[in-house]
Amino acid sequence: MRKIELVYLHELLALVRDEYEEGLGQDIDCEEYDQLKTYPHAVNQPKETHNEAVSRLACDLTTVVAEQSPSESDSTDDAPALQQKT
Repeated sequence: MRKIELVYLHELLALVRDEYEEGLGQDIDCEEYDQLKTYPHAVNQPKETHNEAVSRLACDLTTVVAEQSPSESDSTDDAPALQQKT
């Protein structure tokens, strides 16, 4: 993946984090990502740094989503329907 594509993916994951936090009404814990202090707008950072940031942010986000999601053994009949923005 080219650096510009990696920076773009980094920005998209950061937006997913922002939207998810807004939906929850609270900050989510992305400690490993935040410790890197590499953000999407830091285009002067090396490609490898953005790659590590994308990996950590993706891992942190999936962990938070998995913790918030009902387990597979739960009935899906009780799960609330997803609302789509129109």
